[in-house]
Amino acid sequence: MRIVAIVCAYWPNRRANVTQIVADLRAGTRTPDRILVLNNHPDPLHVSGAEVIHAPNTACRGKFIAALFDRADYYLLLDDDTSVGPRTLEVLCQSARRGICTGYLGCWVDATGSVNQGARLWPHDATEETPCDTFCGCALFVAWDALVKMLILEERVRRDGRWPTEGDDILLGLANRSTVIPLTGNARFVDLGYQGQAMCYAHEDYYGMRDTFTREVLIALKGRPLPDWEV
Repeated sequence: MRIVAIVCAYWPNRRANVTQIVADLRAGTRTPDRILVLNNHPDPLHVSGAEVIHAPNTACRGKFIAALFDRADYYLLLDDDTSVGPRTLEVLCQSARRGICTGYLGCWVDATGSVNQGARLWPHDATEETPCDTFCGCALFVAWDALVKMLILEERVRRDGRWPTEGDDILLGLANRSTVIPLTGNARFVDLGYQGQAMCYAHEDYYGMRDTFTREVLIALKGRPLPDWEV
């Protein structure tokens, strides 16, 4: 089982978080086989214990594309506001299988197509693996084929030749049979905080934008199922 972790360095105020996240990954009971840091910022970045890909302005989508640099069985994708506990990756590996798609906060889409008004389930509140619609994607654990299904669906929601960037986490979740895996105690994801910078602060209607995007994805899926590779 080969696992690649990808840590996204987005915001200047959170640069110290990236060093902590890499250290936490290295200290876990199950360590990734490779750690890549995707540097979205124009300034150079060096992180001990990880390889840095300098890719300014690739935004959220960059972490999924970075996975294509290294073919692995599974990927752990982390934003710079979320780290792991000592046993997080170990416990996730216990549920690893083809098609696995799980993450930081499981979300359901309500009857109006809103992901923000739908029900939510934290992994530390889950008592058993629970199917969900999609995720808030601060942290994601996915199989290679789950990423492929996301890219197939992404092609359907392109607008005027532009790749969608409003909700890559939503896209990934809806493309797959997503589930919330219980992560309790020292297996919980660790919230490092926004530290005053986040996309929801930068966009004047962030949540409305994500709901609009969710409805577009649902339309793209309607009557056109994606390949069913899960076992």
